[in-house]
Amino acid sequence: MKPFLRAIKVFVVTLLFGDDKGEDKRKFLRPKLVLILASGGLLAVILIGLISLEPCGELDKLFKRSLCLRIIEQRLMREVIFVPYRDALVTLSYKQGARVWRVSDGSLLYMLTPEKKEVPVESITVASDGSIIALNLVSQIELRKLSDGTLLDVLDLEGEVFRTTFSPDGTLFAGRLFGNNIGLWRVNDGVLLKTLKGHPESVSDIAFSPDGSVVASSALDGTIRLWKVSSGTLLQVIGGELGTLTSIAFSPDGAVLASGSSDGIIRIWQVSDGKLLKILKHPGHILSVAFSPDGHVLASGGRDSMVRLWRISDGVLLQELNQGSWRQNWVYSIAFSADGKILASAQRYGPVRLFDFQKLVETETD
Repeated sequence: MKPFLRAIKVFVVTLLFGDDKGEDKRKFLRPKLVLILASGGLLAVILIGLISLEPCGELDKLFKRSLCLRIIEQRLMREVIFVPYRDALVTLSYKQGARVWRVSDGSLLYMLTPEKKEVPVESITVASDGSIIALNLVSQIELRKLSDGTLLDVLDLEGEVFRTTFSPDGTLFAGRLFGNNIGLWRVNDGVLLKTLKGHPESVSDIAFSPDGSVVASSALDGTIRLWKVSSGTLLQVIGGELGTLTSIAFSPDGAVLASGSSDGIIRIWQVSDGKLLKILKHPGHILSVAFSPDGHVLASGGRDSMVRLWRISDGVLLQELNQGSWRQNWVYSIAFSADGKILASAQRYGPVRLFDFQKLVETETD
């Protein structure tokens, strides 16, 4: 690189100041210098833009990515989930399907291909003990062993189901039925136990409380509903006219619930009475929110290609991670490892980046 830069320097200096020879050449070239430099400047901008897409690279420091540990190359991302108690995470891509990766070195362990290969995987969910992954094929759920991808069971569902998630004990899973309702199914036989009705508009996200007693659902009408799992009873309705809610997450102790919306507003709610505790502003459409395992930090990601880390106690913005805005490379999904050491962000056009979370929160935001 240094010889190349020296050659460029000599070339420019010769054009500007000349030497004892080649005056005619200089007269011809000097009028072109502005165009050359302008073109070179544009090329440099393009190169910097492209290089900045190289995660964990030298120029990542300019984009607050210097604490990136490694990358996982997968495109058209939808979800990223860490596997509890294992050195693994699962990704879901629109085109490349579901894959399991080793966290420590970013290597691909295996792909999760549905039995009906032509059927795309709509969503994935991992059991809290890290033993099973469920592939939602809309009208079927494939249960697979996470250690090697072995097919354990295929559950035929009544109707179409979206956005599935396991209960903490792994005995139930919830999903959005076609329309505005939520279903609760038994994992061991796929029986639909309850249908939760009440949202006037489409359900956008579903989350179980850490103890599994409550399931929360957000909808496009700007409300969050809390349901008692054992009976299907509606416990309370939170919010209203909050804009389009896109993502919700319980804190690890279940005391608070975070919601993200299309207007860039994050709201922290007290679960016991639905009281609004804090408002955080993440400019741009939010696509994902997630609590750190200790519950002290909330991460948010969205269409502004940014991941932001917030301290829950006082709402202070701890860190901003610019993931690059090339081709609207939105942050679709964010997740924490179970031990709280790693933060993962999955972008629309890829890749998945793994960050040293502890160092991130120790580093001040400019």
